[in-house]
Amino acid sequence: MAAPRVLRSEYQEWAKTRARARFDLATSGIDPLPLAELGAGIDDLELTGPSLDGYPPLQRALAAHCGVPEEQVVAAVGTSLANHLAMAALVAPGDEVLLEHPVYEPILALARYLGAEVKRFARRPETEWAIDVEEVERLTTPRTRLIVLSDLHNPSGARLDATTLAALGALARRAGARVLVDEVYLEMVRI
Repeated sequence: MAAPRVLRSEYQEWAKTRARARFDLATSGIDPLPLAELGAGIDDLELTGPSLDGYPPLQRALAAHCGVPEEQVVAAVGTSLANHLAMAALVAPGDEVLLEHPVYEPILALARYLGAEVKRFARRPETEWAIDVEEVERLTTPRTRLIVLSDLHNPSGARLDATTLAALGALARRAGARVLVDEVYLEMVRI
């Protein structure tokens, strides 16, 4: 009998149960806030209307910000859900997913949850967390469906340079794979 898949994230359990911090970058949720504290009531909420891919004004703003057509934008409640939607659309059980190491643990847990065979490539402090494209290429096989990166790298904060990203994109194209880049902290560069 095969061992059951792990359907939980140790990181998520830790992040949800540990003591609270003044500036919490470990979770993507917010503390509950009663509508009354916002000066609003239930009648002020619009819960219906066209929103298959999200709230239309938000979709327009995101499309303009990213310089893409609105129909290419699908909003999600947080980056973890966005990563889940993207990976679930691209990965089937038995597919290979290449993940950086270290990585934001919920992405690793998600790939395993989806039944992917996970292969890891290193991001090392002695190379300032740069990605060795040749290492990724050695790990790539005909079963590789997705290469997952973060920019800014989570947990080091290192930037992903455009040359490396372009090389990984070309590698993925040749392999019939895709590249998923989690950019949740990229806007921090502008601060």
